[in-house]
Amino acid sequence: MGDRDKSRVLRIELLWLDEASNDTRPLPGAVMLTFLLCLVWYAVLILMKHHEVGFVGLNDPIKIHVLACLTSYVFFPTCLALSLYYNETFFRKHLELPTEATTATWLLMVWISAAFMLLAATIFNATEPNSIGIVGMVFSILYAAVKFTTNVPECIGMMTCSTAVTFALVFASVHYADRIRDALA
Repeated sequence: MGDRDKSRVLRIELLWLDEASNDTRPLPGAVMLTFLLCLVWYAVLILMKHHEVGFVGLNDPIKIHVLACLTSYVFFPTCLALSLYYNETFFRKHLELPTEATTATWLLMVWISAAFMLLAATIFNATEPNSIGIVGMVFSILYAAVKFTTNVPECIGMMTCSTAVTFALVFASVHYADRIRDALA
């Protein structure tokens, strides 16, 4: 192979790499299917828990509790995968938002997923989704404080504001849990 052919092959490879870096890969169907199945399964579990409707042998409260916890262990990572994908494809590439804005949108999506875990914990009276939600919110608080601040007073201020909102949500999920569960019954 001559020098001219080698340079031509190199140019074609570089052009292919450049085009591949601009393309967005489609979301794997299994991720979206898992997300939707988890939402449907949560709805079925709520019906089974509060309305005595369900499959044969699954009306036991302990089984419903375990299935809700297992669903939470699958649902939260799926939410994180979806938030990363949509943050990268929609906010960063389609809207061409700056890095700080896409970081903020990603943290907001993580926070919403964590809040959903707190709601699941409230509905099913389960500690496990509650722990997942609190860890997700604490991660969001710490990551935002480190990412968006340049000095210690700003970091403390960011953590204080974020913690206040998180505390309000956790407080509401703990103190109004009985009312939420009674409203579903």
